[in-house]
Amino acid sequence: MSDRRVSRRTFLSASAVTGLSFVGSGARQSTQRTQTSAECCDTCSTGTREKQTRPLQSDGVDAADEGGNHWLAFAWAKHDAGFGRYESTLHVPCAPLDHDGRIVFFYFPAFQSYSGRGGRNGYILQPVLAWNWGGSGQWEIGTWSGSSAHGFTHSKLVSVSPGDELRAVIQRPDSLPGEWYLEMRNTTTGEVTVSHSHRLDQRFRYTYLTMEANRAYDPNNCSYLPGGTLFDEITLTDWHGDRIYPNWHRRRDESFDCPVSVDVHGTDRVAIDVGGVGAGVQNE
Repeated sequence: MSDRRVSRRTFLSASAVTGLSFVGSGARQSTQRTQTSAECCDTCSTGTREKQTRPLQSDGVDAADEGGNHWLAFAWAKHDAGFGRYESTLHVPCAPLDHDGRIVFFYFPAFQSYSGRGGRNGYILQPVLAWNWGGSGQWEIGTWSGSSAHGFTHSKLVSVSPGDELRAVIQRPDSLPGEWYLEMRNTTTGEVTVSHSHRLDQRFRYTYLTMEANRAYDPNNCSYLPGGTLFDEITLTDWHGDRIYPNWHRRRDESFDCPVSVDVHGTDRVAIDVGGVGAGVQNE
């Protein structure tokens, strides 16, 4: 799928996990309300989200501008010999209470490799749940792969609904160099989107569970945030197919005023919670 926006996606490198900084606001002021049900929001987060009255601010920055994406909260783990497979479920959360047409959010698991000075030129593999990608005003699933140096490609995007159960898969090739297999499946409807990476010869020693936003977000206004989600039934293996039980570390942007937290419930269960119990946990 060809899309000019693909090459504009940028990612926070692992070399910056100890020094997060927030990206400036850029959302147009809007009073548009996204339709969500109380039942949906009750299942999206373990806590209660409240709509703030402060208007979204604008600095005129386009949501597609390069250099804007930012990881708000994530869990990460490392395996020096390299990961071979990732699989988990997650559910589509409720949409943001406010929707201005420019703020984009992503939830995704990922494998990432690093090379070059500071480890900033690595390759990333991502099954992605995206809110408002390209101004769609809806949740969609797809799979992304690429690097800042070589650009990014993604699969077709498939619309999903709050409450749908998803299954994400990252699978190694039979040998190196080879193409990695990426899958995002809606197990509620049976729809699936898949892609293969470029032919790669590196191993992926880092894995992430992430909530990301584009540069248009306002760090002081929480009503534009979507609900949280739970990465459940997480299965990680090494290159030989043996099960790995990761030691998950947690990070969040401490300059971000909204209650977003990462809660590790076990090696196979990690939640990114919005407005719920545990917000503001210490980074590890």
